[in-house]
Amino acid sequence: MDFDGDHVNHNGIDFLKIKSGITTVGTSKGGWVYASNRPMHEVKNPDFFIMESVFTIELLKRILPSY
Repeated sequence: MDFDGDHVNHNGIDFLKIKSGITTVGTSKGGWVYASNRPMHEVKNPDFFIMESVFTIELLKRILPSY
């Protein structure tokens, strides 16, 4: 695994670091359709890594040769 702080390469898969931050989720709209999205609130997200490209069947076969 290669790691340079904001980028990781593991088994040929590239990951990009997303830095922590605060985001607002949910809604203040009324009605039963929005019931599961209330109330609007802030969420603190930790640092995390996300793949730079789409996960494909070819990539899966490279990771799990028995697939």
